[in-house]
Amino acid sequence: MNQTDSFQQLILRVRNREEPAITELVRTYEQEIRRGVRSLLADSALRRRFDSLDIV
Repeated sequence: MNQTDSFQQLILRVRNREEPAITELVRTYEQEIRRGVRSLLADSALRRRFDSLDIV
């Protein structure tokens, strides 16, 4: 199984709400998730209320 297949399987497990898959996703991709959240919190009003750690 290549990395793409492995990632797709992980996402399928996350969509099925499998707790170990969710934990693995956050543990493996936390920095990327936080980076994406920070870009979505570009609005200063949102940034005052939330931090990327609140989401992750």
